[in-house]
Amino acid sequence: MPARTRRAVFSVVVQATAWLCSDPAHAEGPQSPAVPAAQYESDTDPQSAPPSLKESAIPPVPNAAPAEVPALPPPPIPEATLSLWPNGKPATITCSGQPITQSVCRYSDFSGTLTTYYTDGSVAQVLSFTNGILEGLAERYDGGGHLIAREYFHDGKPRSPTNLPAGVSVFRDTPLPPPPTFGEQSGVVTTSRISLDAADRDRLRGIVGLGLRGSIGFLVSNAVIPFHLGGVLQVIPNLRRVRPEFSIGATFALRNDYARVDVPLSVGIQADLFPGADTIYLLLAANAAYSHRWVQGNVPGPQSETGWFTGGEAGVGVRLRSGPASYWLGDLRVGGMGRVDSATRILIPQPDGPPEPALGNHSRMTLNLSFVGNLGA
Repeated sequence: MPARTRRAVFSVVVQATAWLCSDPAHAEGPQSPAVPAAQYESDTDPQSAPPSLKESAIPPVPNAAPAEVPALPPPPIPEATLSLWPNGKPATITCSGQPITQSVCRYSDFSGTLTTYYTDGSVAQVLSFTNGILEGLAERYDGGGHLIAREYFHDGKPRSPTNLPAGVSVFRDTPLPPPPTFGEQSGVVTTSRISLDAADRDRLRGIVGLGLRGSIGFLVSNAVIPFHLGGVLQVIPNLRRVRPEFSIGATFALRNDYARVDVPLSVGIQADLFPGADTIYLLLAANAAYSHRWVQGNVPGPQSETGWFTGGEAGVGVRLRSGPASYWLGDLRVGGMGRVDSATRILIPQPDGPPEPALGNHSRMTLNLSFVGNLGA
């Protein structure tokens, strides 16, 4: 065989041997350790590398859409809890213990306006729902019926003030209409929150006040100084800082063998020193009274006497608000009355002077506590 032919055959054998050593199907045996792929990267031509080390022959598809992954269903929306007052009116509506305006909850499939109330019947919240979800305006009132907060909701979540529907605003100051009452479930009004000064926020509701006053003190006359107590019915129109006061009642004066009952009438004025429901006031009143006294013991002569008195009183007191349309009055009153009828006076002997009329001119000092509730709108 010529030398050139031997060299060609030898070259073919060498190449075939190298190929067999590089093929994983032949190299991975108990007698043939695998050749690392990095060796081919440095010692052989990439074009001659085995098919297992080449890149995939399938070209990528340009602009291919990602594989579709099935979407998970949304989590269920929790149910809101509505609590009621004993009279059946809504008290609160909550979501997992929080106000429904702070969490997303479903109130069944209710659509419309839901109004909640305070214990005294005044409106607390007005909420708008669509298919059980907060949708639209939600307003909150204080106990005096004043709008104190307003939000706009979409899909149960509050929307930014800069992203509200046309015509809805939470900042413009306009007059506030009366809030809904127990007898109506009106729609959510679309007026804006107003600014109120302290006097308007604290003003008591109602037209006229009807009150009951308890009184305790002393009656002082030249004849006797008895203990004095009683009850008085008051009528006080709910005006601003100056208002009239009308009263009628019954009082008793008792001490040892002295006993009398008075039926006082008074017309006066209360004047507040400060604006608002909680204040200090001065008072001035004109009084008249009918008095009846029983003569104690077996003594000769009349067993009772009556008399008429007129006079006045002045005082200072404190008013404290109890509710949207009710308040307490506490005052100290000092006054005096003189007898004006012409009936014969019955005298009481005195140990250090001449006898004095049992029903005579007198002065008095009383401590008084009243509770007043306003009636009317």
